[in-house]
Amino acid sequence: MKQLIALFAISIGLISCSAGTGSKEKEHLAIAKKFIDAVESKNVSAMDSLLAENYVGHGPSVGDSVNKKEAVESFASNAENLY
Repeated sequence: MKQLIALFAISIGLISCSAGTGSKEKEHLAIAKKFIDAVESKNVSAMDSLLAENYVGHGPSVGDSVNKKEAVESFASNAENLY
């Protein structure tokens, strides 16, 4: 009986971990796909619209960070000059 209760508790725990995350997860994945598509197609305006106003990119070194404006400008410059 104890084994049955333990199995039931584990099953409920596993089900509750995955329940309710489907729609948000799909929404987040769709945004990430749009961002990847914008980068691959060098669409600066789409990239700009997908980044949050409070975006901060960090790294690779300590103190290296960029805000949204700097990230978009850097991407636009790299897209024009590298490809």
